[in-house]
Amino acid sequence: MISQKNNRLLKDIQEVGCLYLCLVRMCEMLYNYEYEIEQVNAVWELAVKRCKIVNREMKDPDSVINMLREIARIESDKKIVQIGQTVNGVTQYWGWVKDVYKENVYTMAMEKTNGVIGTHFILVKSYKEPIITYDSWDFTRIGDLTNAQRFIYYAVI
Repeated sequence: MISQKNNRLLKDIQEVGCLYLCLVRMCEMLYNYEYEIEQVNAVWELAVKRCKIVNREMKDPDSVINMLREIARIESDKKIVQIGQTVNGVTQYWGWVKDVYKENVYTMAMEKTNGVIGTHFILVKSYKEPIITYDSWDFTRIGDLTNAQRFIYYAVI
């Protein structure tokens, strides 16, 4: 697991990279692979160059996940893709999503914060069991509950 406070990370990742590091962590868990800091930095820079991250904001998480697979030379047929979200208790899946995709899901939660950005992304067990499984900023929160109102779903297909 990579800490957002790691001073070897690019400054942008340290400051606003929580969503990105959640994507990294999902790939690590699915592919049983541990990314090096240099790989994490290189994919961020490539994503910026390819306009998948613009003004430090994630625009295309699925493409970034593919870049993470490529840099690690992952040859698995399994892919992680965003399939929907729950906001304030209302769940919406993207139109192309099949029911079978909803069975093997990583759940990201967006928390409101008092910081400059105003939001922080973490991984949780599920919408119904919002137990934190990864918080790039504070590993001591793992096992705690979140009070997030937005959950984003990523399926393994």
